[in-house]
This record gives sequence, structure tokens and C-alpha cells, in this order.
Amino acid sequence: MSTSLRVLRNLLFILLILPTLSSTRYSGLLLEDSTLRQVDVWETAHSFSRVYSLQRAIIDQVEMCLHLSEGVVLVSECAGDPSREIWRSPEAWQVQEAFFSDLDLDGALELALLVWRAFNPWPVDQFMPYGGRIDAFKDDEGNSCHLILLSLEEGNPKEIWAGSALANPMHSLLAEDLDGDGLQELAAIEYAYDSTTLSGQIVVWEWNGFGFSLVDRMDGTYASMHVLSREESMILLALND
Repeated sequence: MSTSLRVLRNLLFILLILPTLSSTRYSGLLLEDSTLRQVDVWETAHSFSRVYSLQRAIIDQVEMCLHLSEGVVLVSECAGDPSREIWRSPEAWQVQEAFFSDLDLDGALELALLVWRAFNPWPVDQFMPYGGRIDAFKDDEGNSCHLILLSLEEGNPKEIWAGSALANPMHSLLAEDLDGDGLQELAAIEYAYDSTTLSGQIVVWEWNGFGFSLVDRMDGTYASMHVLSREESMILLALND
């Protein structure tokens, strides 16, 4: 994205948000020492610029672009014919969010996907005397929410991490270095499968080598969330429902 376009998007974001900005509608959250704490919202909006999820990335010297439409993700070369796909999400997946990140902290960008698909229990449960430990991790239609990391290196797209059904579904995923340690964390809004709204609490996760561990959570009924940056600082700006 060009500098002028980035500035224009930031100005538009501030002009749209300032008329409704108040401590009752928006919460500014800072991650310090593995703890989320609230910061002044008004100061946050004026002095920070919005950070957008990475929708294009250079992998193996190829610039790749994401296209997300109606639950389907298509990855293609940015400079080439968009119909010449590098990878397309399976038909059985309903992809809600997609972006490039380095959430597994291996120094290489991968594709992060928030996916809804038919619920599957743990295979080991059929051999256990008390199986069904994640049977509640699905909605009324039998679908569950998953976070999936996909490698696109060496022309061989493959899952490098695919968690089982999440205990609670998420949305508004953000992959950023929130605490300034040089490593990305994953922030999201978490809600219940049986909830009538998408509002919920804010959670921050970090990679532990084989999966994700919870860093902290902020209880509340948050409807949406953005990341704002200023120099080396990152702030979560969340809309209260």
C-alpha cells in the first residue's frame, strides 16, 4: 500500500470514529507484562494510526494476494492472473477471516485462517471410557470454529497447525506484536456457541511451540476490535456492545 493511501485510510478511520468515541463505547487496551490494562481512549485515537491485517506477502520471492469472498479464500500471484490460483480453501470450509502472519514464530509468513466446518470429535475419544470431552464445542447446526495455519512455501500448500474445535468461537482476529517483545501475539473477541450475538470478551494468545497458550483476557461485551500503533507501541481499540 502506498504511503498516501495509508495516510488517507488512517484519516478516514479517525474521522469516522471520533464522533462516537467515548469511554462508554470504546476501550483502549495495552498489553504489558502479560496483562491487559485499559488506557485513555481519547488520547489513543488522536496519537495512533490504525494497523491493518496483512493481505499480501512475499513468499519464496513471489508476491501473493488474498481474496476472501462468501467464505472462500483464494491465494494468487498479485501481479499475475488472479484466476491462476496458488491455493483455494476446501469446499467444506466456511472461512470467516484470512491474513498472513508469523503466529508460529518460525520467521516465515504463513496463512492464518478462521474457519467454520463440521464438528469432529477427538479420534482418541472412541477408545476412552469417558469420551466426548469436546462435544459441546459446536453450534446448533453441528459446526465448530477452528484456527488453521497454512504454509505456502516451496509451492506446496500444507497445514502446519490446525487446532481442534475451539472451546469458544472467535472473531476479529489480529496478529501483532502487542507487548513489544518482537514476537506476534494473537488477539481476538471470544463468545459462546449458543450466544445470540457475536459480542464477548477479548483474549490474547501466544505460541508455545506446539499450540497457543492464553496470555490474558478482558471480560466484557466487545463487538469489534482494531489495532492502533504509535512507534513501538500497539493498542487494542475495542467497541463495547
